[in-house]
Amino acid sequence: MAAPAAASADGVTITYSCTEPPYPAGEADFTVFVKAPRKVFQGQTIRLKAAIKSVDPTKVDVPANGVTGTLAITVGGAISSSVTATGLTNEDAVPVGEQVLQTGGKASLTAPVPGVYTYAPGEFVLTTWMGTTLDCAPESTPVAATTTVLPAP
Repeated sequence: MAAPAAASADGVTITYSCTEPPYPAGEADFTVFVKAPRKVFQGQTIRLKAAIKSVDPTKVDVPANGVTGTLAITVGGAISSSVTATGLTNEDAVPVGEQVLQTGGKASLTAPVPGVYTYAPGEFVLTTWMGTTLDCAPESTPVAATTTVLPAP
């Protein structure tokens, strides 16, 4: 059984079950960041930003923009929905032994009803410069951010 995810002001650390053919499946920890506005009015667009950072250091040199990806985000609370943050990439080269940070993920949704919306990171898919694809499913889905949607004025 997986340990519960650890939350911090800097994101949530989640154990993911990952596959990257031809390698065997395995578990890895990632810190996932979801930034959301604190408050919006009903009917407005909620713009989310996402990032993923490996907890374990990389075993190979990673070129700048060598990894691209997407992150599924489950929207809960007042509504039940999901969005996908696209545009994740490592802007800088990452030398062996450093953690890889994927930034630039963006997603949006319209706030149809008032209430508190929650955002929980889900599956992510990363494609590398080597032509491999890392597909990771979370073993837990903690809330990483919230937005309070106020009734339309």
